[in-house]
Amino acid sequence: MAGRDGVIAVREGGGLGRPDRPLSRQRCAGGLVPILSLVSLLACSGPPSATSTPSPQQKRTSPSASASATARPPPQPCVPAQLDAPASGVISAYPVLALASGLDQPDDILVTPDQLLVGEHGSGRISRVGGASGPIERLPGVVPGNEGLALVGSTLYVVDQPDDRVVSLGEGQVKTVFQLTPVPGLDGADGLAASGTTLILPDSPRGFVLFIDVGSGTPQVTRREGGFARPVGAWPLADRAVLIADENTASVVRLGPDGSRSAVFRGLRLADDVVSNSAGQIFAISITDNSLVSLQNGQAQTLASHLAQPQGLALDGAGNLIVSEYDAGRLDAVITSFKAKVASAAPAALKADQPLCVGLQRAKEFTSEVSIEPDPSYEVIAQPGTGEDGSLRPLKPCADICHILVHLSSGDRRDAVWLAYKAVA
Repeated sequence: MAGRDGVIAVREGGGLGRPDRPLSRQRCAGGLVPILSLVSLLACSGPPSATSTPSPQQKRTSPSASASATARPPPQPCVPAQLDAPASGVISAYPVLALASGLDQPDDILVTPDQLLVGEHGSGRISRVGGASGPIERLPGVVPGNEGLALVGSTLYVVDQPDDRVVSLGEGQVKTVFQLTPVPGLDGADGLAASGTTLILPDSPRGFVLFIDVGSGTPQVTRREGGFARPVGAWPLADRAVLIADENTASVVRLGPDGSRSAVFRGLRLADDVVSNSAGQIFAISITDNSLVSLQNGQAQTLASHLAQPQGLALDGAGNLIVSEYDAGRLDAVITSFKAKVASAAPAALKADQPLCVGLQRAKEFTSEVSIEPDPSYEVIAQPGTGEDGSLRPLKPCADICHILVHLSSGDRRDAVWLAYKAVA
């Protein structure tokens, strides 16, 4: 079940918006070394006088001499710092990118403006994917059998399913925030979302959805909605309604702010998670069918199949669908607009004045221009535009290995990638 941060905002027009992102950062280690060479000054002779007439010899040699004086070295090719990483085995009409592999039973997903988190159900760890510290960075602290992630302010909340509780996780410290009474023989709570200062918790074994306010310091249940078979995923909507994946009835339900219910879709076996974008499109995953589907007008259209037990679903800042494959230990992106390619773990070796390549993948239907956003830490050399390749030159060289955060945008759609490089002679 994918956790919801309640921070990323959706906007009209199909693009997934987000709050103002933090300023781009660059982290360097060691001392400074120069990587930008000075352009040689061009020497030129003074202009001829107004009354002088060039000789035939001068007429013959001046063009070649002028060309020699103004000639500049050709631009250097950019150095790749990203990988082509298709998600093998998945069948889809859209590009599917493997964001991370080697995860221990990845489950719920949380996307914020500056990070992508996934809960590893097997190890109890929460991992940051694609950050400055490498492809996978496991955060301090263990929450056994974690089954839900949400962010309220700067506090990360996690569902501890075996102990049937919600905990906060910070600086490696795990603290109980809300305790349920475990039901013998049944799995505990499954899934978590946030809307403002309210956590939305599917109390799965009891068939309830709880609304818990954590803004006042002491958690308070402000609303309780029953009548579900086994609710496991929740996604809050702009009109205060909530989409609920009800696993044991194979359905997705819209829970209105007044408690009313309406079926979005019936017949999605082991419906395990659900999300919606600003255009009102609804997406869900089926564990039994190993598929990701779009639910519109009571019909289900398969977007990706042959997933290895999908158990987490989220939307990123560009509107792409992020899916966890529990059995494959992998986190994927089903690209419906554009997404930066996965950063290489090995730093790119840059010579003086040499640029870094910035690559992306896009859906065939997505033809809008994509731009590398300006930043003081680099100079944009070439924009991707309507293609998939751009480049930039870092402006703050450093010794050892450096990391630079590159933001990409197209209208309201946003994506980012950390690129690693080092200066070489």
